[in-house]
Amino acid sequence: MGEVSKGVANRWFPVEPGRVRRSFQNHPWVFAYYFQPPDERDDENWYHAVVFRDENRTQFGAFEFIAEDVTVPEFERRYDKRRIALRVITDPEFRNSLLRDSTVLRELWRRR
Repeated sequence: MGEVSKGVANRWFPVEPGRVRRSFQNHPWVFAYYFQPPDERDDENWYHAVVFRDENRTQFGAFEFIAEDVTVPEFERRYDKRRIALRVITDPEFRNSLLRDSTVLRELWRRR
């Protein structure tokens, strides 16, 4: 993940997880979808991420996808953001693979 874009508000959308079983309903996770277009990136690729944090803002993570030709509509056809969020909640191994100590993620969430 590169530099935080100044136009974050225009590229940030809350994500509600898919239907959560009762045993997982009191989860601490908050989700959003964020993207950057190629003209704002050094690598000139599209950047997509389902980002998440815990309610206490101590843990941050992202499911990231970078590609030359995957626009927002194409990303949405390929990936179910609600299902990704649900898997973060219910699958600790998957969630742990996406957690990172990232100042960029912290900065993104600071604006929210």
